[in-house]
Amino acid sequence: MLLLNNDDVAKVLDMPLCLAALDGVFQEMAIGDSVGMGRIDVYVPSGETQAPYYRWAVMTGGSRKDGYVCARMLSDMVSWPREYGRIRENKWAREPGTFCGLLFLFSAKDATPVAMIKDGFLQHYRVGGGAGLGVKYLSRPDGHTVGMIGSGGTRMAPGILWLTAGYTSELVTSSGIAWPASNFAFAAAGSIRGAIIIGVVRAAIRAAAREALRTLAAPA
Repeated sequence: MLLLNNDDVAKVLDMPLCLAALDGVFQEMAIGDSVGMGRIDVYVPSGETQAPYYRWAVMTGGSRKDGYVCARMLSDMVSWPREYGRIRENKWAREPGTFCGLLFLFSAKDATPVAMIKDGFLQHYRVGGGAGLGVKYLSRPDGHTVGMIGSGGTRMAPGILWLTAGYTSELVTSSGIAWPASNFAFAAAGSIRGAIIIGVVRAAIRAAAREALRTLAAPA
């Protein structure tokens, strides 16, 4: 059985590969050849002021074509503080800023365990790849501007995808918190021409809407 950490995954997984894998599984879902189990959460009071609950979560999916079943397990300390005027969920494992997510891969051919994989790098790409498929199948061929509402770490992957797939030359992004928007913008500035950083969500929506209306008004 393979034991793979984030560095191992980063060496072999890129966005085109992630996009192709997700696209294939979604195509399987359409004909009933892939299956998934909804997420299950178990909450246990922790007695800790900083994080009053412990949460264990699991979600599972399988592919007939690939012949694998994968279970993703999450282990979090959770709290729901009011920050920046809104209720937010904070989660961590062991200490704030670190996380515990593991993927358990099994063979659907002989039931043997195949790999245990740290999910940090991979899950960013998975979320980004799913958003990228929406761009691939739903965007106009002449579209070039992406409006991204929320710019946390998970949402950096769609920007990478849109860049590598050639879908965008401009990016309008925002975040409810100042520093993620700034970090994302600095990362995007080096890779996406015309990145526009907007710290207020409403302003980002208006900017993205203006681009959408301009595109719709243009001849197809």
